[in-house]
Amino acid sequence: MQGVTVSYVEPGALDTGFFARSAGVRAERGYAGDPTTTAIYSEAVHRVGSALSTTKPAALAPVVRAVERALTTRSPAPRYVVGREAKMISGIVRRLPTGARDRAILRALHLDAAAFTTPSS
Repeated sequence: MQGVTVSYVEPGALDTGFFARSAGVRAERGYAGDPTTTAIYSEAVHRVGSALSTTKPAALAPVVRAVERALTTRSPAPRYVVGREAKMISGIVRRLPTGARDRAILRALHLDAAAFTTPSS
């Protein structure tokens, strides 16, 4: 229609050091935002960090190759799922209805309503 081709590269957990660095910055500087926002999200951030700490991150090279392929191939695929974990999860969750998929992802990250504390006024 507009002559623009879009490809989506979907990696699993990657070995970037992002979570370790962000935890270090958070420990050094505290949370960004006002105290109310911190109160609401700090438990959720802690739970997600715990859940993700059990995953074995994949190397970046396969993701870089997938991005390169998407950018340089004459007819790129619309979607590149990269890594064993991403392929396994993608195969399962893409067959679920949206609501069930969202609940499964939240459960895997240990998130429920109690993870988001509303401060009392």
